[in-house]
Amino acid sequence: MKILILGGNSYIAKQFIMYYHDKCRFTIIKRNENLKDYFELSLEDFVGFDVVINFTAIVHQKKADEYMHEKYNFLLVKHLANLAKEAKTPHFIQFSTIAVYGNIANININSVAKPTSSYGKHKLNADNYLQSIENENFKVSILRPPVIYGKDAPGNMQQLISLIKLPLLLPLGYRGNQRAILCVTNLSYALGLIIEKKVSGIFLLKDEESPSIGMLTSQIQKATNRRSIIIKMPLFVINLMLKSKIMLFQKLFANLTIDDSMTVSKVGNYHKFSWQKCMDKIV
Repeated sequence: MKILILGGNSYIAKQFIMYYHDKCRFTIIKRNENLKDYFELSLEDFVGFDVVINFTAIVHQKKADEYMHEKYNFLLVKHLANLAKEAKTPHFIQFSTIAVYGNIANININSVAKPTSSYGKHKLNADNYLQSIENENFKVSILRPPVIYGKDAPGNMQQLISLIKLPLLLPLGYRGNQRAILCVTNLSYALGLIIEKKVSGIFLLKDEESPSIGMLTSQIQKATNRRSIIIKMPLFVINLMLKSKIMLFQKLFANLTIDDSMTVSKVGNYHKFSWQKCMDKIV
């Protein structure tokens, strides 16, 4: 199977290629001195592939404004999908995000998307456009994962691991919540199954179990053999402490559950490893 990877510099793209390099023939396109912008790609770059996977996005960039999010998280996706469809690619896979659901705490396949950020808004615009151009000859698969973690992965999980490694007193012992997360190994396996089974639609993804912040912290401590002091505090006290940092409070202590039963029914069980085993491998 011939697969075109767009955004080959991304962490997830590199991990997927590493897991499946012996099963697929990859052509990898990434920004470099010869390709300054993905808008420079033309029809000839898309001819002859069975699957196109789009990993391009503006994600972990604090300076990204509304213009950048619209350009790279919506308009670029539109441009790339149009080229793929014109090149008669049978299957287009888009990496989206649960940010399209905004602050919804319990997400399922019927949840109404209500993005609260520019990132989420334009990722949703891209998803909606892709679904509007889908037909029997151009299948579209849209993946919506939560926080993705893995060895040297960028983002919030790596910051939490670095924090727990420090010899500090941390109020992270709370076990009354659930936070859906996704190991990059399980994500790669799910993506492989979507390609193999040639299924389309929206795919909600997560690890099989969703730990509390207290469970997650305990596992990271165990895996790193670090002695930071973790204490349990009432949620209302933590809320008062982080009153000026609402987003941080939500990411650590609020509930986030995802029902991925529809994904499992389409592709099968993609939960290759438990979150505990994944965490042990990365820290």
